[in-house]
Amino acid sequence: MLCYGNALGCLVFLQYHANEDRFETIFSARLARGAEITSIAVDTSRGSTRIATGTWDRKLVSVFSKENKGEIEMVPKALAFDTNEERDLFIFGLYDGGLYKNGGKDSRNISKHQLGSQVGNAAVDMDRRICIVDNIQNGFDLYKMETGLFVKTFITKDAVKTHPKGVAFGDKSRLVIGGSDHGHVYIFDRKTGRILKSLRHAKRGGAETLAVHDMENGNVLIATASATSSSGPGNILVWQWKSEDKRGLASEGWTLLKVIDVLFKVVVLLAAAAYFVQQGQQMAANMARRTDDSNSEMMVEHVHQVDNRGVRRVVDHLQKMSDVGKVIDGVKRVVSTGNTHNGNDAGKTLPDLLVDARAHHGQEVNREIRIVCNL
Repeated sequence: MLCYGNALGCLVFLQYHANEDRFETIFSARLARGAEITSIAVDTSRGSTRIATGTWDRKLVSVFSKENKGEIEMVPKALAFDTNEERDLFIFGLYDGGLYKNGGKDSRNISKHQLGSQVGNAAVDMDRRICIVDNIQNGFDLYKMETGLFVKTFITKDAVKTHPKGVAFGDKSRLVIGGSDHGHVYIFDRKTGRILKSLRHAKRGGAETLAVHDMENGNVLIATASATSSSGPGNILVWQWKSEDKRGLASEGWTLLKVIDVLFKVVVLLAAAAYFVQQGQQMAANMARRTDDSNSEMMVEHVHQVDNRGVRRVVDHLQKMSDVGKVIDGVKRVVSTGNTHNGNDAGKTLPDLLVDARAHHGQEVNREIRIVCNL
């Protein structure tokens, strides 16, 4: 069954005959005062069918008829039934940008939220309680239905003409699909707002009308049409978004960009860790050198304060080590005379000579000094 409204205010029902592959008109009636039908909503969730229509004369026609005299320029551009027991009706105002909720049984006004200056078109996801609207200016805006809270904008580009543009959810609301006034149909990732694909419907004119259907195999059918084409009769194009194309979706797990991003972060962390390890090793080495220098200075000062007998014990013990003869001779001269002699050791004191010994023979000399002087 196919149902549509036209510019004469007629609501038309067509039945499909599969054996003949054709549609047959089974009902047609003019509603209200014959103004153009701007929106339709259908609900078949509880065994019966409810149809709501909105027209340019600001009237809703369903199980009740409500004239919106209290609302300035409230033309119902899109309608949607709630999933609650009363099957309340959501109404999107074209010129005032309002989201209205009316009671499904008595048409009472339940709530109103201001979504923007105007609403070109709208689609809803009742499971997630979100709606997407054509903001007429630069794309499509996502809102929370219960509060009217703005979530994000899916940007196409600034509109040249303010024609209302069709918009819909697809692939279980993972996608936002919307038309434009420059011939392109955009497929967005709902979570990230990124444009996944741009479909070229027409070279000139817009792509204001679309319909979306989720298939059982995971693919998404998209039908597009133009109301402003300047190239003759408008064509209806049917596109298929294949399941393998969903690899670009944020909700589909690992993507190439995500892998590259993770690898980059790992490399940065490893480089930072290597840097800090190197700095730590350098600091430890510097501290070890400072500690060694401090200990050596303490040993030299202590040896300088012992009597000649203690210094002779140091010298005698150092003589047993190889390649320290010249230093030992200098130390002996200091011990025997109390002064330095001419030569390579001229002008040096006993602490100076012991520092020279440490510089030439490192920790080995320091260890021997500790042993002899009982340090």
